[in-house]
Amino acid sequence: MSNEILPFEHLTIQGGVLDAVSAATRKGAIKSDIYEGKDQFIAVILKPLTTGTGFTQEEVAGQVGTEAPDNSYGTNGKIYGFKVRIVSANSPHAFLPEPCFDTTNAAINGIIQDMHTTALSREGNYSDGDEVYVQLEKTDFSYNLDSCWIIGPTNSNQGTYSSNLDCLTTKSAFGNKTISEFYVDLESALKQPGIGIAKPYALSTKGTEDLKGSEGGRGTVYDDYQGEGGCKSGCTTYEEVKGYPTIGIGHKIEKDERARFQGNLLGGTPLTEQEIEDLFSEDVNPRVKQLNKYLGDAEVTQEMYDALFSLGFNLGMHAKAMKAIYASIKSKDYVKAANLIAAGPDTSKGVNSAGLRERRQKEAHEFASGGTPSSS
Repeated sequence: MSNEILPFEHLTIQGGVLDAVSAATRKGAIKSDIYEGKDQFIAVILKPLTTGTGFTQEEVAGQVGTEAPDNSYGTNGKIYGFKVRIVSANSPHAFLPEPCFDTTNAAINGIIQDMHTTALSREGNYSDGDEVYVQLEKTDFSYNLDSCWIIGPTNSNQGTYSSNLDCLTTKSAFGNKTISEFYVDLESALKQPGIGIAKPYALSTKGTEDLKGSEGGRGTVYDDYQGEGGCKSGCTTYEEVKGYPTIGIGHKIEKDERARFQGNLLGGTPLTEQEIEDLFSEDVNPRVKQLNKYLGDAEVTQEMYDALFSLGFNLGMHAKAMKAIYASIKSKDYVKAANLIAAGPDTSKGVNSAGLRERRQKEAHEFASGGTPSSS
């Protein structure tokens, strides 16, 4: 197979741009300084976008929103399309929910797969789960995650990603229920009438305690990294951290806060219980305002609000996964919103986390447990 790929200028015309909102979200999700100029990554084929005949040049334009490339490219004038997920270390796709290959939940997995990057190739013989090298278009400060080109196969673990994926297919992640049983339970709960809460929305006492239980409370700086290494039990320096330096109840220490918590590194003076509570209030209050702003006039039960707050506290209220959930709630598709929560991101710095997977299931269950607002 030739490693020659189409230059991106063949897919570019003046004014030919992708949807501004989705493009800005995807491009803003990664910064090039993390990757030190890298533009090639290992990705996994999630699903084909074309049949055996491939795309016509006009269909390529329809997929990536640009003028069709010259007909001299492609096998017999055809270009093949796939949805791919980048799985290299520090994956640019780590901010997206991880899809599965479980056909019993095809609808929700189809939604998740469609959130990923469209990859074009001159070869059409890739299967679900195959590993390939892809090349992303690099801009000044980010990458284009709307579309990319497949360079070729990695010749490693071909077709095994689907069977090895620790995602939504294991019963242990669903309280020993099958995936079908879990989602049926969510839908059944949401068929019950619920009580919508009055504005301004606020986190309940139960929601606060549940969040504290999910996040834990630590008086010294620790590493939230889910993989091997790092300083999970406590960090003596910030340089030891592989994930994000964290303290208190899930407070991520930003770079401009490191001096503030320097004395709380391991070996220093831990935060008192009151200081931990005060820091938690600092984090909660602005996030309540953010969540209320995103929800607008949408109707929710208290259980829905508490679940959304827990998810947003972990991901960021502005995260792309959150925005998809907000849209479902505003359209009163509460079942879809619950499904998206259950399938929400469960990685940290690109590493799968069983703890985050369990948390997503609890959040989905809490979201559905109060039923659907009665006026909906």
